[in-house]
Amino acid sequence: MNNIFDYAPKELVMDAFFAWIFKELNEQTLSKYKLHFLTNLKLKGFTENSKITDIERQKFNTDLLITIDNKIVLFENKTTSTIHSNQLEVYKQKLDNCHQDISIQYIYMKLGFIDYKEEKQAKKHGYTIVNIDNIIQALEPLKGCCQIVNQYYNFLDTKYREKLQDIHAGIKNNDETIYCHSDAQRIFLSRLHKKLDSKKIANNFIFRYSANRGGSPWTQLSIAHKDNQYGDTKESIFWRIDKKKKNGYYVRLTQYANIDNTHKKEKEERLRDLRNCFNQLVPNGVVLAKVSNEGLKSSEIGIFYFKDNKYDELSKALVDLSIDFVKEYKEL
Repeated sequence: MNNIFDYAPKELVMDAFFAWIFKELNEQTLSKYKLHFLTNLKLKGFTENSKITDIERQKFNTDLLITIDNKIVLFENKTTSTIHSNQLEVYKQKLDNCHQDISIQYIYMKLGFIDYKEEKQAKKHGYTIVNIDNIIQALEPLKGCCQIVNQYYNFLDTKYREKLQDIHAGIKNNDETIYCHSDAQRIFLSRLHKKLDSKKIANNFIFRYSANRGGSPWTQLSIAHKDNQYGDTKESIFWRIDKKKKNGYYVRLTQYANIDNTHKKEKEERLRDLRNCFNQLVPNGVVLAKVSNEGLKSSEIGIFYFKDNKYDELSKALVDLSIDFVKEYKEL
């Protein structure tokens, strides 16, 4: 199928489609699917007789404001990007200030993978999370009604849902090449993030992801730090997923401090202590690889290659290893 949405994958197109379909739900052809659509997008308090009266885009910089039965629904829509700064809080404050006497629902809707950091932020600010499976379910009975809906449904199914399903399958089947996808890296460390957060081992986990020169992705989860470890310079400890040309994709525990040569010897001595501590904590069932001694600011404490380790064993080991290491690190 020559799908028109393959040529228009941006978030503004997503906003436009949903603005269009909300209006179409008032029309006779699609009105019978209205309650199904609203329910699967997790909108509450509506019936099959509910009337969609107003549709606004980019008001207060929000993606979509829908008025249904004198109730407002705010949609913050994402394709693959994530929450920036305090946008969810700002949108909510603006809308609350302008509509204090009207019921408002807040929806965080995303086509791509929603990591644990996003999930926490959305819930913290009172947003209901709508993922790709929810959207597909909402559109399922409508796809035969017209070509626009059918093409958008197929676009979402192949470009987002099937892609995520393939990535989940690749992780489960121990395919180390699957970590060439940023989503695969984020899924792995997001699961670790969630488990560690439940154990309350740190006050402030930092979850980050970006790309190296050339475009290959990397993902990090910071689990500990010490302020003023080297003079005024902080030391950070984080898990990082990345790739080495020779051995492929890995997850490593990293010591990082933005030092110069003044503190080089001190950092090297501390790195030896960190490695000794780490090596004593590594459980049976996972294969620890040889670390590199290169790097002034960023140094390898321990490294595991995905090609040498099964997902189930490695993911489980990293939870207990992180907990035990952070306990020792605080006393080091």
